[in-house]
Amino acid sequence: MKKMTQLIVQKILHLVMLTLGILIGIFELRGPVKRWSCTPIQRLKLKVHARFGDAFLYGLLCSFETFTIIFGPVVNVYHIKHRSAAGIILHETWAYNAMYNQGEYDILDVFFRNGAPPVNFQLGLCYDSPTASDVPADIMGEPGAGIGYTRGSITRDNTGFPSLAMDAGHYKITTKAIVIGPATSIIGPVNHMFLITTNAPPRLVAFVPLVPIRTLQVGEDVTVDMYFKPLAAPTS
Repeated sequence: MKKMTQLIVQKILHLVMLTLGILIGIFELRGPVKRWSCTPIQRLKLKVHARFGDAFLYGLLCSFETFTIIFGPVVNVYHIKHRSAAGIILHETWAYNAMYNQGEYDILDVFFRNGAPPVNFQLGLCYDSPTASDVPADIMGEPGAGIGYTRGSITRDNTGFPSLAMDAGHYKITTKAIVIGPATSIIGPVNHMFLITTNAPPRLVAFVPLVPIRTLQVGEDVTVDMYFKPLAAPTS
């Protein structure tokens, strides 16, 4: 009964957050999008960011002629599921990551200057307040060993990233399902995930908030799949 009550409360909160996201989206354009120089009507920008079940409504540009999806150059989406020991989804969300400075530098250095590429990747949990300038030594609140916690492993090949295909006019690459757990003792609370390379020394790539803060009970795990997709930038 207690578990059922918790699930009902979570669903109610999820609906409240969904509604607030839509309302905020009506009045505020969120994300790194170029502002256009155009008529007042064309400056009416609507960004509705809805996350509920599989629903995923992206930003729309409202003008006289067209409704156009608008984004920055790349979207990185984490699909995060907190599962019970019986495999029941206790909480599910989609979240965008933020980049560490190290990650931004490495992407540009590898692609444009033949820099040292990542060996493989790991996805970890932590209770921290990350900033873009962090380095691996700055990660705080990562769960310790002996409680069922290990970082999720993502190999840098077509096993770790099995899908690379055209999606709505742009290529999208998707990871395998990454599982952290199951917990053999309580893991958490944790409030962020971080992506890190396995290079020596390792390099931080990105971080993403966990909302609400998660605590894994015995037998529970977190399952994540990520996709990375370049998207069309707006034109002036």
